Amino acid sequence: MSKKIIVNIKRLLIFALSILLLSTALSVDVKAEGSKFSIDLKYVIENTEFKLYKVAKKNLDNKYKKIDVFKEYPVNIEDYENVDKRSLAMTLSSYIKRDSIEALRVEKTDGNLRVNFKNLEEGLYLIVGEDVIFKNYLYIPSAVFICLDENNKNTEITIDLKYKKTDIDEKTNLNVHKIWDDNDSESRPESIEVQLLKDGNVIDTVKLSKKNRWQMEWSNLSTKFNYEIVEKNVPKGYYVTVNRENTVVKVINKAEILVDKPKSPDKKIPQTGQLWWPLPFLFVSSIFFLIKGIRWDRNKNDGNKR
Repeated sequence: MSKKIIVNIKRLLIFALSILLLSTALSVDVKAEGSKFSIDLKYVIENTEFKLYKVAKKNLDNKYKKIDVFKEYPVNIEDYENVDKRSLAMTLSSYIKRDSIEALRVEKTDGNLRVNFKNLEEGLYLIVGEDVIFKNYLYIPSAVFICLDENNKNTEITIDLKYKKTDIDEKTNLNVHKIWDDNDSESRPESIEVQLLKDGNVIDTVKLSKKNRWQMEWSNLSTKFNYEIVEKNVPKGYYVTVNRENTVVKVINKAEILVDKPKSPDKKIPQTGQLWWPLPFLFVSSIFFLIKGIRWDRNKNDGNKR
C-alpha cells in the first residue's frame, strides 16, 4: 500500500472522528436545551406579584435534598413523595415570609391574568403569591410546590392556582393546636413556642405546653390581613408541618426517626384459691384403687372359704 493511500485513509479517519465529536456535542446541546422548563400560572387578579423559589434538587438516590438557605428549615422535603404537599408548602411559605428570603424570580400577572417563569432547570420549586385586597375582599393565593424533572411529559407546566377569598369587613378567630407524632418519645420538650404572623410579620409569641393543653386562641382578628402560624424553634430531631382548615391551625411535630416503645411483658394473673387441674387424675386414680380393693377383698374371701 502506497504512502499516499495511507495518508488519505488517515485523513478520512480524522474527518469521521471530527464529525462524530461534533454530532455528540450538538446532541448534548439539544439535550441541555430540551431540559429547560417553564411554568405558566393562571390567577384571577391582574398585577399580582408571585415569587419563585428553588427549594431542592434530586441527588444520586433520586431523592430531594434541600439547597441553600432552605437547609436550615426542619421541613421534610426528603420524603416529598409521601408527605402532605399542601401543608408542606403552607409551612415553608410562612417561614419565607417571616424571614424575608430572597426569591429566585419575581413576576406579576399580566393583562391575561398569567405569570410565566421560563428557562428553569430541574428541581423542586415553591411559588408564593402576594395577598391582595380587591373589591372589598382579601385574596390569598395558595402556596404550591412544582416538581420539574425528566419524568414530566411536557416541559411547560400550566397551573390554575387556587386561592382563599375573605370579606374584609368581618372579624375572625384563630385556634392553634400542638400535635406530637413521636410515639410518646422521652425527648419531647415540655413546651414549645409558636409565633402569630400578620402579613408575614411577627406580632405575638406564645408558649404551648400541658398547662394550656398545647393550644391557644386569638380572637377579634381583622380579616383585612393574612394571619399565619409558625413554630419559633423546632425541637432537635423533629420535622414541623402546619396544617390549617378555616380557623383551626395544627402545628405537627413528627420525630425524624420514630422509635417503637418497648412492649411490656404480659402480666400473668396469680393463682388464687384451689387448683382444679389435678381433679381428673385424682378421680381416675380413686376409681382404679377402688376396683383394685374390691378385687383384693374377693380374693381374700375366696381364700378363707377354702
